[in-house]
Amino acid sequence: MSNPGNPLGASLASFFDSGVFSDLVVRCQNDTYNLHRVILCSQSRFFMRRCNGEFEEAESGILELHDDDPIIVNAMLRHLYGFEYADGVHLPEMIFNARIYGLADKYQIPNLKGLAKTKFESVARAGWNTIEFPLSIEIIYESTPSSDRSLRDIATKLAVEHLTALFENNDAFLNTAGKVAEFRRDIAERSVYAQGTKQAAEVETGSSFYEPLDTSRQEIRLLQIEPPQSDDCEETIKCTMIKDALVRQSGKFFALSYVWGDPGTTLPVVVNGHELTVTTNLVSCLQQLRNDYKHHPGRFSPTQYLWVDAICINQMDIQERNSQVQLMGSIYRFAVTTLCWIGKESDNSSLAIKSLRRISEHVGQIQEGEDDLLWLQQGNTDIMENDAADAADSQLNSIWQSIQKLFHRTYWVRAWILQEIVLSKYATVLCGDETVLLNQILDTSQWLARVQGRECPAFCSIRLWAGITSSTGLELLNLNIPRKFIFHKKFALASGIDERTRLQLWLVLVYSTTEYQATDPRDHIYSKLGLTCPVGVIPNYSKSVEEVYCDYGKLWAFAYYRLSFLRHSGFGIYSRARDPYFLFIPSWAPNWDALSKTDGYDYEMKMDKTWCADHALPNEMWKRIWAFEDRALKARGLIFAEVHRCENHIQNDEEFLDFSAQYLAANKDRPYPNGMLLEHALIRVAFLDKDGKAWGQSITPLLVELNRMGQVKPRWKEVFAVNLPSSRFTSSATQREIDEAIEQYKPLKQEWSLLLGSFVRRDTVRQTHTLFITSSGYLGWGPLEMRRSDLICILFGCDMPIILRKVNSHFIHIGPCFVLGIMHGEAVADIREDSEKIVFFTII
Repeated sequence: MSNPGNPLGASLASFFDSGVFSDLVVRCQNDTYNLHRVILCSQSRFFMRRCNGEFEEAESGILELHDDDPIIVNAMLRHLYGFEYADGVHLPEMIFNARIYGLADKYQIPNLKGLAKTKFESVARAGWNTIEFPLSIEIIYESTPSSDRSLRDIATKLAVEHLTALFENNDAFLNTAGKVAEFRRDIAERSVYAQGTKQAAEVETGSSFYEPLDTSRQEIRLLQIEPPQSDDCEETIKCTMIKDALVRQSGKFFALSYVWGDPGTTLPVVVNGHELTVTTNLVSCLQQLRNDYKHHPGRFSPTQYLWVDAICINQMDIQERNSQVQLMGSIYRFAVTTLCWIGKESDNSSLAIKSLRRISEHVGQIQEGEDDLLWLQQGNTDIMENDAADAADSQLNSIWQSIQKLFHRTYWVRAWILQEIVLSKYATVLCGDETVLLNQILDTSQWLARVQGRECPAFCSIRLWAGITSSTGLELLNLNIPRKFIFHKKFALASGIDERTRLQLWLVLVYSTTEYQATDPRDHIYSKLGLTCPVGVIPNYSKSVEEVYCDYGKLWAFAYYRLSFLRHSGFGIYSRARDPYFLFIPSWAPNWDALSKTDGYDYEMKMDKTWCADHALPNEMWKRIWAFEDRALKARGLIFAEVHRCENHIQNDEEFLDFSAQYLAANKDRPYPNGMLLEHALIRVAFLDKDGKAWGQSITPLLVELNRMGQVKPRWKEVFAVNLPSSRFTSSATQREIDEAIEQYKPLKQEWSLLLGSFVRRDTVRQTHTLFITSSGYLGWGPLEMRRSDLICILFGCDMPIILRKVNSHFIHIGPCFVLGIMHGEAVADIREDSEKIVFFTII
């Protein structure tokens, strides 16, 4: 085929077909071509070398291409004569063009590569949702070197643009992503994972003023903010920077704790005469500290040195970042105080901070045995009274609303905040022009915890009192976050423990702070190292996010001899709408960055320690039951059941009751697979079988008593009481029968507060999980993204069942699940080493 718009191509094409004046024979398997050296050599460096030198082909005039596909070779040769090639008849067009490009690269024909690239891009844009797209990706990465970005960039760009749809609807794409490591890395480079911590202190093009730090002296850099030269509070910040050994500066500098903010929104600062760009939030903080020279001269001295990570660490030097991050724990320990900049004044933050100082002043003076509420009556009743802000849609007055907004700022969910604050001698919170000591905030938080459950004082708004002193009061205000500092300080102070325990403490710190955010996804892991310092775990920013997260899972398996980290992983548990790039972390590895951005992640369900689905295994079954190979987890276990139906629509009581009524009608007179009544099974599933053993074989006393307390809606009685056998207690039971029945369940009766809390908790389960039925009739809750035909599996070493999806010869981990009737080892009770039920899973 020739290009009709090119007369020369048309003329040359005739020589390809006729072989007239041929001086070179090209053979490819069963095909033989009589060709012309001048045409091939003028367009291909490969052919030029072969036909003009000491190669055998130069003398024999015969060139063998037997390793190549004859169809692709034919198209390549026709292009050399006609500057065009016909689309493949026997191959899909996208795959055909990808293979043409690969062959053009092999034989060094640049014009053919350019044409193949144009054709591939056109076809791929129209067909990214077909099976040919992932197959073409595999061909591209097999046939081109990593330095050739042409087709690779086209493929990765299209994949990023359509990643969510590809994940949902193209299993072949999922398989390709699992097999082709370079493709995963290229996708990552276009995502948040590649951004990592961007260079916030970026030196002007072509120059760098960072002098190397002496790691043997543990050197750090420190800033000194120069006084303003005018009355303009927004005048460009100018700083002097020095470097010195950390120990020499101990107790002589302040350490800054702050949110980096949007790396794309920056302003200039000048350091040692060099202009850098830093985020606007950091500039606002530095301006506030500089203005303190004039307005609060005793608070921050002009001669005071300041440590700011974005500027004091050369963010472009990976080795320096690694070594300085290891020092950060010591930096905050040695600082005279830590300044916690939470942002400019807004949302009545001045009132919030003044109120926190005021409350602390009073509650800090309460002596042991004194009434925690007495000080409120002594001229401070306004703190708990209605005001204009106490509107119908809020339980809080203006004071507590301002405090709530203050603690819902992004600063309080930073990954680094624990290390920075917990390790500091003192911490001062700055918000605009106001300051409050962290200890004063803790005073308020602990006082609220002490008055929980107290009767509402006469002078206080009942709605307000209930809003801040109920069991959810601290969560409503977000004041539970500062209280966590006290708990996590125990980790930093832990001593006399072995290295395995220290490693376990670090692992716990990571998964217990799932909601914390990080600019660089690797900092979900590295930001906790300063608190426990596990041996052998060091920051390494040259590693990809995939490597860092996989290492975490492997360390967990080493530290606990278990695979329990699978409770926190699986493609089905992440919010894909917010961040689809989780796909390029192996499905078995906990993706802490994706989890931190996932709404409604049910941490409590994942960490229920009463469940152990594999616990009945004999001791010999625990030997060599898993291994990590490259990015795959290989483990033994069994397939318990297949998912038959998913009920994704259940979001409230009415929808659950509709399902229950249909389920009972469809399975009339049939027990649950393990023999319990269907009514009991449905209720236990609704409440995740909490305290199930205390309920015995009858759930009826629970419903009856909860009904008596006004906690059961009429529809619950309608659905369940009507179907209960007459031998069980129903809502028509006498009071004496009820009391006698409840007396038999004293363990349950003693936990009414927990049970009533479960009525609230079931809403969280429904919103974050899918109710499903297995092929064998079992009920359970699983990830929202699970599907019919997914597999319920029990892995030896994992205490929760997990959902796996088979893709070719591999499995994708979708997430952990709850299945009523197998959470305590029932499914593996009869499994032995030689059991035919044991399956070897390769999870990618």
